[in-house]
Amino acid sequence: ISVEADKNLHEYIITEIKDDVLHVYADANIRKAEKKRVYVTMKEINYLSTTSAGDLIGETPVRTDNLKLNASSAGDIKLEVYAKNVEADISSSGDMALTGEADMLEGDLSSAGDLNAYNFKVREADISVSSAGNADIYVTERLKARASSAGDINYKGNPKYLDANSSSAGSIHSR
Repeated sequence: ISVEADKNLHEYIITEIKDDVLHVYADANIRKAEKKRVYVTMKEINYLSTTSAGDLIGETPVRTDNLKLNASSAGDIKLEVYAKNVEADISSSGDMALTGEADMLEGDLSSAGDLNAYNFKVREADISVSSAGNADIYVTERLKARASSAGDINYKGNPKYLDANSSSAGSIHSR
């Protein structure tokens, strides 16, 4: 773990491990700081979460069997992923940009959560979008899509099996 920040802010950036989970957060409001980054190197990753306008950016590809991702409250995640199963929960203006490949993508988006995954090729996807969320996905074989309350799902890849249901101004479109 390496912290890069203005010298007067180091005491406010907390890194701690609880129940085998690394938590990184600010103990005070440091949003206006010119420099604030935390670099983390891990051998194995199976869960990543960001919230409250935090940005999580992967500098190298993540390779794992199962990966759970969470972006909420304007938190952003940008990753290159190679996995069997990826679960993405995005809410409250959270954004997620994924590249790479997976066998299965499960996505739950709400409250203006956005998923940009046109460059993330998956065999199967189960996507639910509501409350102005937006998902752009690339699926090749099987897609289960649910869009409601102005939620939008846009997909490419011509899946062989499509189970699509939209309601309350939600939309599902092939691109």
